[in-house]
Amino acid sequence: MDHVHPDDFDRVVKALVDQFGVSLAEAANRLRSARPCIVVGHDLAVSPTLQAAFLTLVNLTPRIFKAGGVVADPSNALSSRPCVNTPYPTLREAVIAHGGVEGTDSLGPNRIVVGTDGDGPGLRLTFDGWAARVGPASWSGAMPQRERCVLAGVAGAAIALGEMFFHAAGLSVEATEREVGLSLWSPGTSEDSPDGPGPAVEFLPGEAWLLGLGHLGQGFAWALSMLPYEEPGKMELLLQDFDRVVAGNTGTQALTSVSDVGARKTRVCADFLRARGFDPGVIDRPFDERSPRSNAEPALALCGFDGQGPREVLDRVNFERVVVCGVGGTVSDFDELQLHTLPFHKAKASEVWPRSTRVGAGEALAASNPFYRSYRETHKCGEVELAGLSVAAPFAGAMAGALAWAEVLRELHGGRRCGFVELPLRSLDVRRARFIAKEIATPRYSKPCLHAKECETVAVGA
Repeated sequence: MDHVHPDDFDRVVKALVDQFGVSLAEAANRLRSARPCIVVGHDLAVSPTLQAAFLTLVNLTPRIFKAGGVVADPSNALSSRPCVNTPYPTLREAVIAHGGVEGTDSLGPNRIVVGTDGDGPGLRLTFDGWAARVGPASWSGAMPQRERCVLAGVAGAAIALGEMFFHAAGLSVEATEREVGLSLWSPGTSEDSPDGPGPAVEFLPGEAWLLGLGHLGQGFAWALSMLPYEEPGKMELLLQDFDRVVAGNTGTQALTSVSDVGARKTRVCADFLRARGFDPGVIDRPFDERSPRSNAEPALALCGFDGQGPREVLDRVNFERVVVCGVGGTVSDFDELQLHTLPFHKAKASEVWPRSTRVGAGEALAASNPFYRSYRETHKCGEVELAGLSVAAPFAGAMAGALAWAEVLRELHGGRRCGFVELPLRSLDVRRARFIAKEIATPRYSKPCLHAKECETVAVGA
């Protein structure tokens, strides 16, 4: 068994290693064999929400399934120019840039049908306003596909990829055989509820500070890039992290590639956003209580720290509003998202996120799992460190991005603030969605909100 450096251990592959005790090569091969074919139709060409879903699928598929996505396009929708914010002149060139290929629909079970066109086996991804639904294409009902919030497409893609992954990894017996969905406008209620579609997005945040640029923070950046800014460069945007890209990040983080290994994550994310018209500033140091926000800097923070992170100081550094997203790190909970918003009613951040003293998280797994026991026999050490690494998947980061920005947009459009949302993607059942009462003050941002541009209808092949 070859030596594995912790920085090189793919955290998506690790889910199968931890679940089955198989080798890295066998785990990767199982994922490749489950790679979905992405089937598109006429409606992709004219729908920003479906395009957000489609681009999320083609970007994340090779990261999760270790091979570029195959796209079946019987309607020639890929020749259309995008109606979301992307630097590629056509959707076909976006597929190529993300390592995908155009091919023939095999009608096998590993299919994701994007929109209402197409039947057969596999999953169908559809939406209505702020709500998204994924279910078996042969019987799952299509939603009206009213364009109101493009984040529904990002969320729908995250759901579809999660269903495919949970099935391939043996983590859910129901995955790909059920109908699941959610509403970003009304978390905690069915996507079919009267409130599910929400209003059309008219306003976008004029400022934001992204804290932590791992797989959650890059999910924030990916979802932000899809929002319909008329002039993205007018947004006051700061990116903060101290870390550099390692090889193991390329499977879990939406914006990294092998060519980025060794680069600062702030630079990778900034380059991605600048290619889409944003003008972010970067801060290459850890965030802590010794670096409070000045009144001239963005008052809205989106926090996606890996591990514990300094969450306990977030209500003491002069932000007006903070959206915090966290996720588990083992094969049993890596898909369990928790979203909090600050300020709270009564609790302080230090009470919600006390400093962790947990140690020895990998010891039990290293002792019981055949892969780590074999690694110990071969290398005499290092198995506990590998077993203690986090499991992660980029579809969880994409969903985190959709949830976090939806929280910001909901407040800008008169919706209810969520103090806390707990969302396990494996069951896609919002366990808790606690709303904040109206007496919490509206934040005083340093920059006014920006107007969203209207959806432009683009003809197929234009």
